[in-house]
Amino acid sequence: MKEYAGSGTLSDLGVHLIDMTRFLIGDFKSVCAMQSTVVKKRMKLDSDEYAPVKVDDITSFVAKLEGDVIANFMVTKCAIGESNTIKYELYGTDGVLKFNLNNPKKITLCIGDVDKETNGLHTVQVPAQYNLEEEDCFIRSVQGEKLQYFPDVREGLQSQLVVDAVLESAEKGKLVNL
Repeated sequence: MKEYAGSGTLSDLGVHLIDMTRFLIGDFKSVCAMQSTVVKKRMKLDSDEYAPVKVDDITSFVAKLEGDVIANFMVTKCAIGESNTIKYELYGTDGVLKFNLNNPKKITLCIGDVDKETNGLHTVQVPAQYNLEEEDCFIRSVQGEKLQYFPDVREGLQSQLVVDAVLESAEKGKLVNL
């Protein structure tokens, strides 16, 4: 329900992409978004009745980040075969990095002179010391342990401000500066 959640897929999946982008690249400067609800009715959780859907199940937005980096985001729960998939692809003048949360122990890269000359992509295993299990990190954080790569409430607030800007942009049909 929109009055409780604020949004659908954007808040459920998109916020993770926003957080990862902030971690890897930097802060968001502006966003321009569109949203839609593809599935117009869903069964209620507490009965056999169907109710209208009032939140997004697809959001697309373009963002300008620190350093004049332009980023494209597509977040949906309507892609058959890609349920709850979070993919992240970073393309730059010095290489490529691809990550799929469904296979978190592998990344695809194009780095270094040989890769750049041949446009070669290769997949590598993520070294064990960089494998972070979300549940373990959450429990350790709640117990008071300070984890180097675990977001805190301040990070969550910054990502929520981006979500709010995306929602405003989609609603008003205009660019929103952060």
